[in-house]
Amino acid sequence: MFPKIKKIQNAWNFVLNNRLFLLIIIVFSHLFIASCANHQLVRNSELWQDRLDVVNGLSEYRIKGSLSLLMNRSSFVGSFDCFMGNFSSKFIVRDYFGKPVLTFDPNYPELILNDSVFDSLKKNFIFNNDNTFNIFNSLLALPVNLGKDRLIYDDKGWLIQVQYPEWTVYYESYQTLNGLVIPKKITIKGSSYRLTLVNSVLEI
Repeated sequence: MFPKIKKIQNAWNFVLNNRLFLLIIIVFSHLFIASCANHQLVRNSELWQDRLDVVNGLSEYRIKGSLSLLMNRSSFVGSFDCFMGNFSSKFIVRDYFGKPVLTFDPNYPELILNDSVFDSLKKNFIFNNDNTFNIFNSLLALPVNLGKDRLIYDDKGWLIQVQYPEWTVYYESYQTLNGLVIPKKITIKGSSYRLTLVNSVLEI
């Protein structure tokens, strides 16, 4: 009896003494719940066109959410803060403790990196000034300057996939935030990585 109680106590001590372990569990739980949640949107082609008209008219907005990056030999869990303005725009990735680890500014070609997990992706990752990919538009599911052969829609006329030569963007669910329909969970898959973004806050 006593050895069993001691074993359970040791297990709890391990968990409580490893707060980072707990934080990782919490973040992955959030991502799992977001992926399973029913967004309760009645999809139709008219609603899709209406949201496109509104999104196209946005000049300033801010989106915040959670982010996870899984690679062959490493992983990262944190959050992102994306703001688009008339005079400046930035996409910032932070670790779970709020420390910036990646800053992307479309007006400057050089990424600011503070975490080794992103180093190997610096030259060929999606955060660059590629004319065909725009992280800001992607968070809103706004296809711009893309051929129709790259866009895949469901039977209701909603965008569910965008294909690029080195990665594919999957729109797994949509939601309504601040009166606007935007993606909820976005997954970007490359040959050696999987990036998941979950939009949770929209300010316009």
